[in-house]
Amino acid sequence: MTRLKVLFATHVVTLGGASRSLRELINAYDTIDADLVVPRFANAPDDVAIRRFFGPRLGRIHRFWLPWSEVYVGHPAVWQSARSHLLFPLMWRAEQRRFAKFVERQNYDAVHLNSLVLHPMVSPDLPFTLHVREILTDRQDSVRRDATRARGTVFIDAATKKPFEPSLPRHHVVLNNPVDMTGVGEPPANLAQRLGGDPASLTVFAMIGDLTDEKGVPFVIEAFRRARSSEIRLLLVGKATPAMRSRLEQLAGGDRRIVFWGEEREIAKLYTVADYVLRGEGYPCVGRTIYEALYAGSGVLVPGQREGHGMFELDRFDDRVHFYPPRDETAFVAQVDALTGTKYSAKRGESNVPGYVAAFDRFLRQALARS
Repeated sequence: MTRLKVLFATHVVTLGGASRSLRELINAYDTIDADLVVPRFANAPDDVAIRRFFGPRLGRIHRFWLPWSEVYVGHPAVWQSARSHLLFPLMWRAEQRRFAKFVERQNYDAVHLNSLVLHPMVSPDLPFTLHVREILTDRQDSVRRDATRARGTVFIDAATKKPFEPSLPRHHVVLNNPVDMTGVGEPPANLAQRLGGDPASLTVFAMIGDLTDEKGVPFVIEAFRRARSSEIRLLLVGKATPAMRSRLEQLAGGDRRIVFWGEEREIAKLYTVADYVLRGEGYPCVGRTIYEALYAGSGVLVPGQREGHGMFELDRFDDRVHFYPPRDETAFVAQVDALTGTKYSAKRGESNVPGYVAAFDRFLRQALARS
């Protein structure tokens, strides 16, 4: 098998799902030489931090001004993020020609864009592939055009694919995220103290990711406060802006059952303690954290309904998957009350990474062959 030289472009290097998925892919992809291009801006991590995060398989790290196209559901308004709306597009236009020459000079076989927000980078003259992890909402015609120009497009699920129908890119595939939860088993330090109670007697719910309106964190807090039991905990795991943190704390009203956990670098420890991982979007949604929970051995609570949900491996995980109508507070509370007392303490970590890498490699080689 011919060894490929691939440049992965990422819009972020954080603890978020997109970065974790890319890390899993690079670490297990042993038939390529993987380089990385990251955005050039003031608070970008340095090379040491990036290598620590991505691991030893990562080759060279390059920095360019990259675009950040706010075209997805839940994107910030201009006044909330002038940098991504105004500065990044302007700087990318100034950098675009230099980047194209760089790709040609380095003789990359493929340039894989790790997020929909990078779609303006696509050029029909270069071997771009695009990963759609977000739900498209704005400027749909231009985004679909860029996806068509790419050699291939990866959708992470049916929900991210749907806005592109019926004019789907010529070569596309739906691939679940790579998830390796074989590291579960060790709980966080000082767990009883942080939970404010005996972990063995508490039913622990967790919400993992940036704490935002779009993800439904205010809804979840207000609904959770209506749950009956005192022997439950809601862990809010992720970062929030200072203004959002203040607002969420006010909504929590000092309820000791709601724990602002902060960001967690050793994420497997969090899944070790979580009995259920939940999401609160206002539309049917799964996402990486739900699959991480299922592969860790936890239960999940997600917005939507079982019929037609399009969830990967639903039959296999059926007994641990629970649904509620999006943003229906009464139904959400009823599910929390019903699940209270049913714990998943014996975790069995699983991984889908080998199968994912094989499927991604087939997609990539076929996309390049069809160019």
